[in-house]
Amino acid sequence: MGAYKGTELIGFLISFISQSKPYISVIAVQPEHQRNGVGIQLIDEAIKYWSNIDHKSIRIHVSFERKNAFELYRKIGFEVLGRDEDSYELSLTI
Repeated sequence: MGAYKGTELIGFLISFISQSKPYISVIAVQPEHQRNGVGIQLIDEAIKYWSNIDHKSIRIHVSFERKNAFELYRKIGFEVLGRDEDSYELSLTI
């Protein structure tokens, strides 16, 4: 999924299925477009996509070091499922 300003790609999201569950793998937004809702827009598109094909939740892993990303996901409504040695696994019911 991509976010554009005109014809310029300013952000993207990669999502996939693993063990029958949808995951968000990568979210990237150009630095000059961060904190303007682009990441949330991309996550919303992924949620709509997966819910339209009857999935009930979406998951994401986030490194302990990425505190701002972790807070964004929690703000959206993701809940912590667990953690391993370097990251949290979060889930959002959709």
